[in-house]
Amino acid sequence: MNIGTRLKNERKACGLSQSTLSFIGGVQPNAQGHYEKGVRYPQADYLIRLSATAIDVLFVVTGRRTPNAVAQLSSGEEALIIFLRTMNVLDTQAVEHIINILAQALQNERRD
Repeated sequence: MNIGTRLKNERKACGLSQSTLSFIGGVQPNAQGHYEKGVRYPQADYLIRLSATAIDVLFVVTGRRTPNAVAQLSSGEEALIIFLRTMNVLDTQAVEHIINILAQALQNERRD
């Protein structure tokens, strides 16, 4: 799969028309069509504008998806991860153990 095909697939997955995505990206609609056909390649400023949407720009460019764990972290989740990474090994293992016990309890609760 090439950049154009990935861009087209992302656009469709987001429910956007070519003209809408071209407007968001700051290009003419015919340029959008050329990108999707692989006739031309998008420039960085276009990709930067698309990054403000649900389009996975990393996937469009490289074919590798942006990991959800990174893409969807809230500021609280990010702070928690930073905190966990600064703890010593034993404390980190204890917290992970507690989280696993809580997760198991929640799963059991949902089954009941």
